[in-house]
Amino acid sequence: MSYGNKLDLCINQGATFTQQLTIKATNGANISGIETGELRSQIRVDYNSVAVTAAFTFDWVDHANGIANMILDATTSGGIAAGNYVYDVELYLLDGTVYRVMEGKIKVRPEVTK
Repeated sequence: MSYGNKLDLCINQGATFTQQLTIKATNGANISGIETGELRSQIRVDYNSVAVTAAFTFDWVDHANGIANMILDATTSGGIAAGNYVYDVELYLLDGTVYRVMEGKIKVRPEVTK
């Protein structure tokens, strides 16, 4: 499983955000043989913050090939103050194993039209 890939994101406050992810094994193979559970992700002000600012949801596009959409709906992004944040994405397997598949910084740009 590849993990810890870095991708910084820019999210427009009040707009729907979607990022497609492709999760591969460390050897580059697809994850069709892995009994995956779910993807989880949280956004926080910083790495040490106790409070969760928001959470992405996920929609599997092609589960066998590890393709999923990471989504933040317009209502959720509209409730996040403009500024800088951090996030990560973790893959939880059915056997209890957890892999961090992506992480990075998020810049939320302020909305003008409300």
